[in-house]
Amino acid sequence: MDSRSANDIAPVPTGILVASKTTAGTICMAKSLIGCWATLVPGASIATDVIVGFPGESDEQFKRTMSLLEEIRFDAVHVAAYSPRPGTAASRLGDDVPPEVKAARRQAVEDLQERIVGEINGQLAGQAVDQFFLLTGARVSFEACRSAAEQELRRRAGL
Repeated sequence: MDSRSANDIAPVPTGILVASKTTAGTICMAKSLIGCWATLVPGASIATDVIVGFPGESDEQFKRTMSLLEEIRFDAVHVAAYSPRPGTAASRLGDDVPPEVKAARRQAVEDLQERIVGEINGQLAGQAVDQFFLLTGARVSFEACRSAAEQELRRRAGL
């Protein structure tokens, strides 16, 4: 089993990170993992963290982040504006996104998420929900999840 936790895979990278090939692969893997969970646990709530205003984050990169949030439609998004932390690799990159841009981007993510959650919750109005559970700190392997999803699909197909 992979030693990465779900939290290593699920956060949505923003800003300059979205442009990197490594992160593009991570986004693809995160989408696949989210799809896997949706297959295994229909109706599962998925949440993520977003940091806006990462050093070098362009308007175009932020727009791609917003598009990704719209596409995935998380049940919860925890958003914060980037601030340098001493001793981290990012602290050496500088802090070149103005505070007012960070604040506007944070608000845009919050506004989008408020709309998405309203739409999601509107679909649940009047329905009885069997159970809620919270899975935290779980160790997740993309391959194990994919394998489990494939097994579940075969089971449902009677194979």
